[in-house]
Amino acid sequence: MSFTALKAVSSLAVLMASFAAPFLIQHHADVKAREKDATFRQQSDQLAELSAGTQRLSNVIAQSAAPALSKEEVSELLKLRAEVRQLHSLVKEMEQWRARNVQLTAQRSAPQSQPETTGLPDPQKVQAYWPKTQLANAGYADPASALQTALLAMSRGDADLLVASVTPEAHSRLTREQWNRHGPPAEEIAAATAWIAASLAPSSGFYIVGQNTSDQNETIFDVFFEGEGRTRKVALKRIGSEWKFDSLSNGLWP
Repeated sequence: MSFTALKAVSSLAVLMASFAAPFLIQHHADVKAREKDATFRQQSDQLAELSAGTQRLSNVIAQSAAPALSKEEVSELLKLRAEVRQLHSLVKEMEQWRARNVQLTAQRSAPQSQPETTGLPDPQKVQAYWPKTQLANAGYADPASALQTALLAMSRGDADLLVASVTPEAHSRLTREQWNRHGPPAEEIAAATAWIAASLAPSSGFYIVGQNTSDQNETIFDVFFEGEGRTRKVALKRIGSEWKFDSLSNGLWP
């Protein structure tokens, strides 16, 4: 498998892992909660047994006619008392943990009045903002217009518009021309476009928060993805008299 194919597979794996991670973390937390609850019950039973044993030994000593305890009896009593104190401390700690766990469980199950936000970029850095629902086909006369057109194609899963919006290098990645085995180009483009649209589903809008134009034939935008709370670098290149999308960082491109 070529480097391009490995890069595509790696990107897809990262995306799948990002979706799977919250469920794996929650499952792990639930398992740990059950384990701690079982430990708590076991320690509570041990405390009850030791407390009863200590009380029985104290009663025997109090009722005994012997004027003093033997060394063995003193050693046993001290040992039992130390174990009881230790278990009292552990049980208190477990009770605090259980109370906290109940609180966290209630918070997770409570309905949210409004979705959590992932923050917004610094207003002083914002150069442009496009809500996903208001993206338009702005053409390719300048980098910003070409970026908006490409985002429209990617967000809507419009394969034809996306093909018209990208550089030859990006088109090659869409058709997976470097793969050892692949389907017809049209099918590969349709599958890649659908995958990109699904990757952009969490984003509700796009902020341009930075721009690097050190090369007259290439512009790199810093784009903040609203709803996802991440900033990615998007590269566009001049192809003849038009600007076209070339690459997008952090795993949202095949």
